[in-house]
Amino acid sequence: MSHRAGSLIASAFPAVVAAVLLVSGETSFAESPAIVPAASVRVVEQALTAALATTRLPATVTPSLQQLAADPYKQEGAITYIRPSCDPYAHISEAAHPQPCWYGASQPTDPVIAVFGDSFVGNWMPALDRAGKTLGYRVADFEFQGCFTAFTPSSTEPGFNQNQVAACNTWHTTLPAAVRRLHPKAIVAASGAQVWRVTQSAWVAGMQLAFRELNPTGTSAEILIGTGIDMPYPPSSDTQANFTRDSIVAASVRHLHLIPTFDLVCRGGACPLVVSHIVVYADYDHLTVAYSVYLSHVILTALRAILTVGR
Repeated sequence: MSHRAGSLIASAFPAVVAAVLLVSGETSFAESPAIVPAASVRVVEQALTAALATTRLPATVTPSLQQLAADPYKQEGAITYIRPSCDPYAHISEAAHPQPCWYGASQPTDPVIAVFGDSFVGNWMPALDRAGKTLGYRVADFEFQGCFTAFTPSSTEPGFNQNQVAACNTWHTTLPAAVRRLHPKAIVAASGAQVWRVTQSAWVAGMQLAFRELNPTGTSAEILIGTGIDMPYPPSSDTQANFTRDSIVAASVRHLHLIPTFDLVCRGGACPLVVSHIVVYADYDHLTVAYSVYLSHVILTALRAILTVGR
């Protein structure tokens, strides 16, 4: 249920930020080394291992700390986490009439993958955009930051007031029809909700309800992208509980395919802030566009396997 509270890297890791600022200068994304997507999970694991053994930062990092400080959610000026035209968090009236942001392939006749959830959907949109282009799928992004991915009642918290809670609950009732109209070949859920906000049983029931409402005919492949990893490092007990919850959801929702993500960000229980020249986090729990792009081929490979098998 995480929503954007602003970049916390500077406050959480001042020494790291100071060091990066010293070496990164005013480098722009265009001037930075190109992002080459990792060829496999094994390559990602090797890069994470190397990053954890590194004692010196690279001469250039992508994105630069200046870009993150300016706006962690626009970063390299390419894919943003969400656009105003489909942002019910900022435009509450849109909760009653969900409209997707479109990524991936561009032809109206191309098949559709629908993605829904809280702000952690944004972690994977750069990767899903590339995967959609390569596989020939349009990607419909339905994202309500701070709103539970599971169809279970929301709650107030800092940055999420009672009006947004009501909008979230409305969105849970209006989203299914909006998704069904697209006749998606696959429905993908992503989430960053902390386990203490809702009981595990209620969450599992809410995810079962969500997929049942979104895919009543059972014709769409159903996919869950594993819960995101929060700072501080090493991952907290809450984060570990979320991974357990993901597995329970995958076992409880018939035909659901789980794409684990922990090993794409952490290795041996430790999670580096910089991998090669790529800054991993835009804030305390959202990935940078650059790192999502780095993982795009891994996500593509997982999607291709699921879509080939189907439901």
